[in-house]
Amino acid sequence: MNPFISDFIDVRDVPDMGFGVFTTQDIDKDCLIEVSPIFTYPRQVIDTAYYILMAEGAQPGEFKLDQYSLLLPGNYDKCAIMLGYLSIYNHSDNPNAELTFISERKVAVKTTQPIPADSQIFISYGSGWFESKKSYIQKI
Repeated sequence: MNPFISDFIDVRDVPDMGFGVFTTQDIDKDCLIEVSPIFTYPRQVIDTAYYILMAEGAQPGEFKLDQYSLLLPGNYDKCAIMLGYLSIYNHSDNPNAELTFISERKVAVKTTQPIPADSQIFISYGSGWFESKKSYIQKI
């Protein structure tokens, strides 16, 4: 058993979404699901890489690093790549779990409501996440 990822979650394929994180048993509210290390880097790195790839003819959906990174709350000059399953949780406007940044190097996922077995666990990427991805295309 991994001490940082609960043994009652599993990664599965989700049509039109890629991967998703699912429960393998009923989970109570306020249950700690995962604690994961994160790597941070300046947002300028990903912005520059995106512009270079677009100039070389890459299509927006082909830049996967950007799709699996998040901006750090309160510090929009830094991005984070999250290890463990954290980059695989899908977004919902009504999530059943939330991220809690323990430090700039560690984040936890905790349920915000009971989740039945075989259900997908969702987090919120934030209200501006999808718009920020569109803004790259508008800048070019």
